Amino acid sequence: MGRKSLDCNSVLLRKGSGKANDYLNLSPFVIDRSAFVDKATRPNLYFFDRYDQDGDAFSFKHVYQPNDPPLLVKEDENLQIIKDQFRAFTKILFEKPLSPV
Repeated sequence: MGRKSLDCNSVLLRKGSGKANDYLNLSPFVIDRSAFVDKATRPNLYFFDRYDQDGDAFSFKHVYQPNDPPLLVKEDENLQIIKDQFRAFTKILFEKPLSPV
């Protein structure tokens, strides 16, 4: 697999074949918070829990500490790509926007 597919802010599942296109991008449903932090040394994985339409926030639970307070993705510039990915996913799947931008 080429470096190009790994040089992103996504969590990927790879098949063992090693072919560049044999992967499934799990983002934005699974995110690695470390991908947004310079010089992070280990993964910090979260999985999507729910969307709060009133607060226009995406709630994620930590994979290894699910009872910790959730990671809320709202107006954080570093995580804006997550909101953009969810909006694109929703538009494709439901043919309408998730919420007003």
